[in-house]
Amino acid sequence: MALKIFKSGREGIDATRTAAATAMAHALEFDTAFWQQDVQTIRPLRLTGSYEGYNTAAAGTETNTLEMSGVLSYDMALWLGQVFCKGAVTGVKGVGVDYLWTYLPTHTSDDLSSFSSQFGYSDGIGATAPVVTLKNLLGDSLAITFDKSGEGLVTYDAKFVTPNAAVQTTAFTGAAAAIGSTYVASANTTAVTIDTTTIGTTADTYWSSLKWTLDNGFQNLYTLNNTTSATATFRPGPVGWKLEGSRYYANKTEWDCYIAKTPRKVRIKSVGPTIGSSTYYIQLDLYGVYTAMKNEEQNDLGFQTFTLEGVYDTTATSSYIYLVDSGLLTIT
Repeated sequence: MALKIFKSGREGIDATRTAAATAMAHALEFDTAFWQQDVQTIRPLRLTGSYEGYNTAAAGTETNTLEMSGVLSYDMALWLGQVFCKGAVTGVKGVGVDYLWTYLPTHTSDDLSSFSSQFGYSDGIGATAPVVTLKNLLGDSLAITFDKSGEGLVTYDAKFVTPNAAVQTTAFTGAAAAIGSTYVASANTTAVTIDTTTIGTTADTYWSSLKWTLDNGFQNLYTLNNTTSATATFRPGPVGWKLEGSRYYANKTEWDCYIAKTPRKVRIKSVGPTIGSSTYYIQLDLYGVYTAMKNEEQNDLGFQTFTLEGVYDTTATSSYIYLVDSGLLTIT
């Protein structure tokens, strides 16, 4: 029996992208998650003077992806930063037990961490119902949504890719220990500032929801390597991200900035409980311009929806910075 409640994903950060982690003892935090395997079929049509034109079949190239989504905890946010924004980051200790993790992306090399995972249903696991081991997974796309409607949650959606074939595994290895704390981020304690010069100065309380989507653009390289798998996975293009949000039409400030393409420096900060000398928080610092705007109505109220896309900021040395303050000392 395979039950959703028994679905489990366990991970370990890889030492390198070619050296898969052997200890996958941390439980990934998700509400929904799916692994997808695509094995191409080689089935050529042969004209042999018969209506039976398909006489042979064989396995072609294999691709594997892992997708997951859920409510975002502060420590899961740390792990996502290592995989999607900048690898090998360590926390800077505050006064007490708080650690600030700053994910300032590296723009001259690809230093994102890969991870390996065991994923499947833990009930009934065995030779006839194995889980899957996926090695050297890379963060392809990540979306973080701040939405005050309903329960007021901060949620994430993530997609991972790997050049490697899936391995059937008859038992999980390691205990399913949680990554860290159980505190989750809340849109009810999220604030937004938007500025032209110094980021974090001017509060803007008119946004109803915001969704930040990061696209790392990983591509599999397929060569004649005597396997059905890819040779490697690379990031061949520039990083891409966009912020999509709905803003109550209280004034025309952002509308004017859309028309003039005025640089906008946006800070989104979701604050949690006190820890040490600080608080738990997730912070996105975004630098860009509005590339799209449209008018809409929500519950008979006037809104404008904006799309902000990145432009490199010389002071920040990036188009975005992702920060997390937590009590977690290490990410493995």
